[in-house]
Amino acid sequence: GVVVQNYKLHPEARIDEQLEDVTSAVSWTLKNMSSYGAGGRVYLMGHSAGGHLISLLGLDGRYFTVAGINPDSISGYIALSPLLDIADMVASNDAKFNDDISYPIFGRDELVWRDYSPATYFRRDMPPYLLMVGDDDFGYIGHQVSRAVSQFEELGAKVDHAVISGTTHARMVVGFGADEDLISRVVDFINRGSGQ
Repeated sequence: GVVVQNYKLHPEARIDEQLEDVTSAVSWTLKNMSSYGAGGRVYLMGHSAGGHLISLLGLDGRYFTVAGINPDSISGYIALSPLLDIADMVASNDAKFNDDISYPIFGRDELVWRDYSPATYFRRDMPPYLLMVGDDDFGYIGHQVSRAVSQFEELGAKVDHAVISGTTHARMVVGFGADEDLISRVVDFINRGSGQ
């Protein structure tokens, strides 16, 4: 089964409200999936900002704790072109990008950037992750994913990683249903987690 959810966007909502939207959807899914004939393992997947949100939820347990969600109820995380390090995003982009995107969403306090960066919470006992990025993705996203994979491996954490050829940042999600490489990697990741 698949649950497709959305969350309120900036400037309508702050980052905390976006995280609340996602945790609410996860909570609803866990409570209601059996009434739809679904059961078993649950995986969270998100693209770009959505990849940032699900990665933060999977790595910083505070959000699930507040929502009353047992982190063990999530079997793995699939992050497509995710933002993982806000300070790196700020440093990698020009003043216009930061004035339009980085600062309005995350402010200018580097401690806040650190708090909302999934990279802050990388650890050995992380849940399983699949990180995918396009070979023609935003440069800072590709750099962050590559660095994250190296850090995961140094920690001995479970991580799968793929660079999808001929794929831009937008195509990672827009072309998802038509891209056999993307789909097969997601299915393989889920099947391995399910022991298949």
